Amino acid sequence: MRTWRSAIDEMPECDPDHPFYPVGYEEWLQRVMDEPWVRALEDMVKWTGVWVGTEDRFVAELRMRVGTEVASSPDFPSSAEQLKLYQSIATDGFIARGARGLEFWHYPDFSEEDLDDFDAPTWGPEAPILLFRDDAARRPNYWQAMCKLLARRDALALAILMFTGKDGRFKKARRWTGTTAELLKKLQKHDPGGLNGIPIPIANCFRPREEHRYEVHTLFDSRDLIYPSSREDYITLHRQMRRCAHVLEE
Repeated sequence: MRTWRSAIDEMPECDPDHPFYPVGYEEWLQRVMDEPWVRALEDMVKWTGVWVGTEDRFVAELRMRVGTEVASSPDFPSSAEQLKLYQSIATDGFIARGARGLEFWHYPDFSEEDLDDFDAPTWGPEAPILLFRDDAARRPNYWQAMCKLLARRDALALAILMFTGKDGRFKKARRWTGTTAELLKKLQKHDPGGLNGIPIPIANCFRPREEHRYEVHTLFDSRDLIYPSSREDYITLHRQMRRCAHVLEE
């Protein structure tokens, strides 16, 4: 009976005449990334973007998708440790070049600080396997998002970003509920043009030099949305909150 074999251990050796990538490296990498276990990983996150679960369930799903011949081979990555090794060998195909944009992580390998980079609520000691495509399980970069919103001079979206990005309870639960008055207190506390708002060096990147001596609030034509005083103001706030949901989703 023919046994399936992986090309993972057949990486071309380094060649002094080709210091960056040895001859045949690209072809080898393509062979590995076209193997059944890689295609199975892609299928597991094809629709959801993220897969979280136990190691036993993960291996069972992988076996089911690759078929009997591959699953019974010694080369089949039948454990988290073996799959981590395969990913590290073919890292250019998984992560470095973003060829497939696939990432596989094991919860015990991370410190509390490292975990802050991820947004996968069900990932943890009881479900230690995380597989995702592109940036589906990564927390958006706070400062990068701030700069994008500063370029738009969007005071309301910035206030929401600063509230949700700094509030520890929101970061943990991924949701907040309360009255409009309570929400406004949160947004006013995180007023991007206030004393505790946008850091001045960052704000100065988005306004002309002659405005650098002024307070940050000069960045915004109006911050009235988070200080409503009439029924019309509240109606406008409600409409703009719906708009911000789409802006922040981007």
